Amino acid sequence: MRRPRLLFSYGVSSKTGHGLAILRQALAALMQDQRLFPHVGMKVPLSYAMLERLAQEGREQAAPGPDAAAAPERAVWEHAVTEYVEKTASAGLRALCAQPYASLRDLEREAAGTGLDAEQLHRALQFLHATGSVLHFGAGARQHSWRLQEVVFLHPQFIIDHQVCDP
Repeated sequence: MRRPRLLFSYGVSSKTGHGLAILRQALAALMQDQRLFPHVGMKVPLSYAMLERLAQEGREQAAPGPDAAAAPERAVWEHAVTEYVEKTASAGLRALCAQPYASLRDLEREAAGTGLDAEQLHRALQFLHATGSVLHFGAGARQHSWRLQEVVFLHPQFIIDHQVCDP
């Protein structure tokens, strides 16, 4: 079994704040490593962002979290996504994305109503899966898992919350 790789270690104090500035700088530099984080800085189509936003809204309805204001540099992007969602997302797509999981076929049908064809939807799901926003084990999934390929988990926490543990 392969051990996880430790990228760096810094001593910090949550009481005094000592070392936090250095840790922030190190994390910011690490995020620039395209080998570790290939999606950072990538331009994302509004259709992908719409699916992510709708799934996020569904998660927040299920378990409201803290209302964190977007950083000023994200404000323009967030506004563009909000306008796109309001203009494009159908009531059916909104309702489907509010569910913890949905069938791929239902998602394809509702997405098609917004102008997102099956190929675009699959690319969006691959991206959102890679970034952790949704779970979808598409055509590249393990053999004999066709049932899993037909389900999109729009609220990944749902799987964890519903695990049955044997004593």
